[in-house]
Amino acid sequence: MKEKDSREEYGASSNAWKTIRLGDISSTQYGYTEKAIFDDSLPKFLRITDIHSAGVDWHAVPNCAISKEDYSKYELHDEDIVIARTGATTGKSYFITNPPPSVFASYLIRLTVDKGYSSKYIYYFLQSNEYWSQIIDLAAGIAQPGVNAKKLANIVLKMPSLDEQRRIVACIERLFAHLDAAEQKVRQVREASTRRQQSLLHQAFHGELTKKWREAHGITKERWRTVKLSEVCDRITDGTHHSPPNTAHGDVMYVTAKNIKEDGIDLTDITYVSHEVHDEIYKRCDVKKGDVLYIKDGATAGIATINDLDEPFSLLSSVALLRPDKKKLLAGYLKYTLNDPYLKRKILTSVAGNAITRLTLKKIKEIPISICDIAEQHEIVRCLDGLMTHERRIASACGTALRQIEALRTTILARAFRGEL
Repeated sequence: MKEKDSREEYGASSNAWKTIRLGDISSTQYGYTEKAIFDDSLPKFLRITDIHSAGVDWHAVPNCAISKEDYSKYELHDEDIVIARTGATTGKSYFITNPPPSVFASYLIRLTVDKGYSSKYIYYFLQSNEYWSQIIDLAAGIAQPGVNAKKLANIVLKMPSLDEQRRIVACIERLFAHLDAAEQKVRQVREASTRRQQSLLHQAFHGELTKKWREAHGITKERWRTVKLSEVCDRITDGTHHSPPNTAHGDVMYVTAKNIKEDGIDLTDITYVSHEVHDEIYKRCDVKKGDVLYIKDGATAGIATINDLDEPFSLLSSVALLRPDKKKLLAGYLKYTLNDPYLKRKILTSVAGNAITRLTLKKIKEIPISICDIAEQHEIVRCLDGLMTHERRIASACGTALRQIEALRTTILARAFRGEL
């Protein structure tokens, strides 16, 4: 059936659309204020932090104490819409479907759509760029992003007849179902690639990847040994412990943890320091091409890469410089070793429980790694370079596909609320 015929069947017309404000067809309510606890005898207590891109895991949602009178006021119902009113997720919404006995917390606003209008239509509008552009404007200029019920009520949208609303919702959900299926397949491919990469690293550092190579060269596995990094590195240090003035333009690049990726140094958001500042930092940390850079602080601690830049740069203390003794250890071998998920978990477990993940130079020097002779290291790096490059291409293609799927969702919603579906 053609789209035009479909609209005619439902008695709808693009001319029947009218511009309204959200408050004209809905009511709002702020959530309940109480301390979250875990007690299954009490109602669930839905908070902003319980709402994720994949939905709500009700089993993980805490509970709260609440009187019968208040429960009747704040109880969540089927087809309620809750919207985050503060913080980084301001404006984010969730459509309630068959909830367990539950209430919603004070940083959420409940939106109840009037009878005669489709709650699902409103929910999908709340995912559209037309909605988000207004939310961004409303929250602009505020130190802590936020919206209130009055601001939400002033959100402008176009509203067709109820039959047309239902037709649009059905069309969106049919198209989204196809995208959901495609997204699931792409994620499965990416997860399989991740598992293969982990398996390759496990094989590499347990001698399995080069088993046939050793047999062909008459080398036994007994020549493998465990050493500390301090035994096979000529230099282990880190960057400046005092964050210097840095700007978008300047004399010398200033590299921090955000620039360190497994496949190299990302210069997208690089900043710069003056020659004078650089000279002082470089006395402590003279990074050279071929050194291994290792994130030692923060959320991305444990990532290692090889410096492939010809020009010198300054380094912050969140990144360590590891310079292998070339007679004992290849930089590529060390990079792959440190990025091995098994070793990474083992290293980071040693700092578990700290408020901030921080590997000291002393701990880094004590890290034990398995090494083999230089010739076998060369073979391992050669194999991993080829195999991991292939897997990274797969992961990159999956990332591109996921972005395209998300872009299609945005396009579908844009067309829906222009009356073009």
